[in-house]
Amino acid sequence: MSPRLSALLLTLCGVALGSYRFDPARILVEIDMSFEQFVQQVDPTRTAFDRNDFEMIDRNKLQIWATKPHRDLLTTRGIRWTNGVDHGAATFAAEVNRSGGRYMDTPNAEPIWTEYCGYECMTARLSALIGSGGCSFPVQLYNIGETVQKRMIWVLKIGGAGPQVLMAGNIHGDETTGGQLLQRWVWETCNQPSIEQGDLARSVQAYYMPMFNPDGYESNSRGNANGADLNRAFPKPGTTNGASQPEAKAYIDFTSAHNFDVSLMYHGGAVVCNYAYDSCYTDTIVPRPCPPASTAMHRRGNEVIPSADAYARAYIAGGGSCNVGQKCLVNGAAWYVIEGSMQDWAFYFRNTLDMTMEVSSVKRVSATDLPKFYESNKEAIHKFMMYSVESKNGVGSNSTRNAYPE
Repeated sequence: MSPRLSALLLTLCGVALGSYRFDPARILVEIDMSFEQFVQQVDPTRTAFDRNDFEMIDRNKLQIWATKPHRDLLTTRGIRWTNGVDHGAATFAAEVNRSGGRYMDTPNAEPIWTEYCGYECMTARLSALIGSGGCSFPVQLYNIGETVQKRMIWVLKIGGAGPQVLMAGNIHGDETTGGQLLQRWVWETCNQPSIEQGDLARSVQAYYMPMFNPDGYESNSRGNANGADLNRAFPKPGTTNGASQPEAKAYIDFTSAHNFDVSLMYHGGAVVCNYAYDSCYTDTIVPRPCPPASTAMHRRGNEVIPSADAYARAYIAGGGSCNVGQKCLVNGAAWYVIEGSMQDWAFYFRNTLDMTMEVSSVKRVSATDLPKFYESNKEAIHKFMMYSVESKNGVGSNSTRNAYPE
């Protein structure tokens, strides 16, 4: 079956794919206000809407996949809304309907960075980097498991010494910007390394997972092929439950065999560095909404904000600006509470300083805008990964002890 036909059939499956854009009970509405204004005027308890409902959070504009009760609430609150344009769907259509077929790299040539590199393209790109002469540094490619539709989940390792760090993207299949940035970063590190990229490759063992949810990517769906949100599929802190989806299980098995000091997962739909916890989980955690900023809550609690700030400060210094939180930082539970997130699992069970980086207000930005996002994030990528060296911590712990006070 051709990739184009496969994508069409997946789209026709609609709601089963776990994306509100396919839900006939919802429409995309656009509101001219900031997120802070929305919370104050519409949802002060943050219970009428959840994080999944928002397609885009920009500085003075919001897009929401709204049900009829949502729209009635907006009307009751005196909020004017209009029908929104689904920019991500338009970008995906341009990618799969590209003249000449889906983009693939030309062998032995620099990739075209204004083109999206989908699953087949990425597989070929990463495979080329481990070939003879493909990378200036020690490099390995791992298949850490399979998706529901039997696509392989690829992880590329660059570097042979130092603390272990993990950079990942596309946990939500329609949030594609970050994964494309990582693909360019690894290619440049191997072929045209900057001083910073070379320094990093000699200082840390960097693992890159550009496309954690390829089934979702190839169908422009938030969820995996089971319709499950993978950022709700991880065991909750304080429980002994296993992962509920094969992709989450593969991630857990892989990361449990390593000692990642810091890790990051790219998201989209807003711009902010989101740090743990995403939920309080237990009444014993104070202060609420439970940012773990002290060792009384977690033995690495006092590193959570500094590690996230390593990315945020470099991003701001490079001219970036955010639309949620303060100084590009927000505690997940103070934003909108979710449970079963990858971030909280990694922090609680693996003692890894894991961060959720919302990198673009539009989840699937225009391909021609990808270079702009790369330029505004590349120094932040460097600073975040170097935190594990510059903080003098060096090696993450593999302990699975209860991260809350006994």
